[in-house]
Amino acid sequence: MLYILSGSIKQYIEYVLGPAISKCFTEIKANRFTFDDQGNLEGIIGTPYDFEGKAKFVNKIIKEKGVMPNDILYVGNSFNDEFVYTTNVETLCINPRGTDFYNNKIWHNYIRKMGSLKEILPYVYGT
Repeated sequence: MLYILSGSIKQYIEYVLGPAISKCFTEIKANRFTFDDQGNLEGIIGTPYDFEGKAKFVNKIIKEKGVMPNDILYVGNSFNDEFVYTTNVETLCINPRGTDFYNNKIWHNYIRKMGSLKEILPYVYGT
């Protein structure tokens, strides 16, 4: 199972990933643009799954899917991801922005400058 929890915009994430990659994710939770009947931007609906909400969502997945926290790798990059450490899942900080990636209470591992998604694989499969 793969999830995206983001403080970004869902439509933008889906656009950047493209339809084929977007379909690889079980769910994408992010803010959403809303449009009127003419297709004009009307507003933004904020996601409840940001900051503390990310930890709540991860706990929900643990409970609903019956998985152990150590079976989950949470990948983040910023201060709005920091609350996830309270769920006891493995955390990986990539291309950090606005967070202390050296703080091993919050981030178990980090990749300071990731150039390819393949760099995550050792953290998924072990070394």
